[in-house]
Amino acid sequence: MAKPYLFMSGQTSFNSDLFEAEHLMIEDDVASCDIRARTTFGTYIKQFTANEEVQHHAKNRPAIVNYLHI
Repeated sequence: MAKPYLFMSGQTSFNSDLFEAEHLMIEDDVASCDIRARTTFGTYIKQFTANEEVQHHAKNRPAIVNYLHI
């Protein structure tokens, strides 16, 4: 299990832990009233659920694109 909130809220650009998890627990840890923050969060939900290509970025490694089989 991994919680992608830090990545989805822009607090980190690293997301390798999300690729190692069998389950992503997506939740809005800190609810925001800012419409821009909520729109960005919604966009990430769409990317996680609908895209076939995702960027995988581990610390001290270049980012790579992974292709998912949906």
